[in-house]
Amino acid sequence: MTVQMPTWRLHPLEEAVCGASAAGVACLFSNPLDIARVRLQLTTGRLDGPLRVITRAVKAEGVVVLTRGLGFALGYNAVFNFARFGVFEVLSGKFEQDRLVAVYGVIAGGLAGFLSSPLAKARTLRQRAGLGVNGALEPRATALQTLRHHPFHGSLLWAVRNGGHTGIVFSMYSLAKSVLTKEMPGASTPLVHVAAALQASITSCVLMNPIDMVSTRMYSQALEVTYSSPLDCMRKTVAVEGVGALYRGLTANVLRTVPHTVITLSLMELLRSTLRDSALGCGRQGR
Repeated sequence: MTVQMPTWRLHPLEEAVCGASAAGVACLFSNPLDIARVRLQLTTGRLDGPLRVITRAVKAEGVVVLTRGLGFALGYNAVFNFARFGVFEVLSGKFEQDRLVAVYGVIAGGLAGFLSSPLAKARTLRQRAGLGVNGALEPRATALQTLRHHPFHGSLLWAVRNGGHTGIVFSMYSLAKSVLTKEMPGASTPLVHVAAALQASITSCVLMNPIDMVSTRMYSQALEVTYSSPLDCMRKTVAVEGVGALYRGLTANVLRTVPHTVITLSLMELLRSTLRDSALGCGRQGR
């Protein structure tokens, strides 16, 4: 089944700005669960649930912990989604091959992931604060120092992670929208968007969690070097903790990524619709 691409398209710059804005709003809601994801993926012992991790963090570090790393997270989401949606729109608008949506997503997500990797690393270091030596909080200076001296350490793996994530989400979201619209013609448009985003984000979380977990551990090496490469990280993790360790933090990842993706894609659809109606009302022709 082919995916129906929209006949009216925003300019790539408009698409990029909408993507950055929508993801920024989503980030405000997802940051607490992102903190739980990071801390669970760095844990080598018995795992707690994400809500228990958040509760324990609030008791130990105060309610302000829920905003830890939020500044870097907002910066990361702005850069990543500006590049991701912008590049995807350029590719899909230029070649207009419906069956290559996944390929466009891999390219756009990979490039955007590489460019935004320094901010993703700084976010991880801030969110893992409290896991330092003797429980001491890791200062903001650690993340800033990492940005100055090793900005793109771990960037290739993060590019792979985001290339895969974007390829899965964008292709499954477009396909699910097409199928749901055909099978449920009476369903409201926002409901279709939410349902499609749910399917796409859950699938991506399950498939990409091992790479996400390895990326988190590689980023944390700004504090202590444990692994020589991503493959070394995966090998040592499996040897010491078992294969199941590759799915550490999966519940937190799903609880964080699903609403984040649903909010981002739903807001994108709303912004697109608003801009399209405004442009057509002014007589502007789509691309």
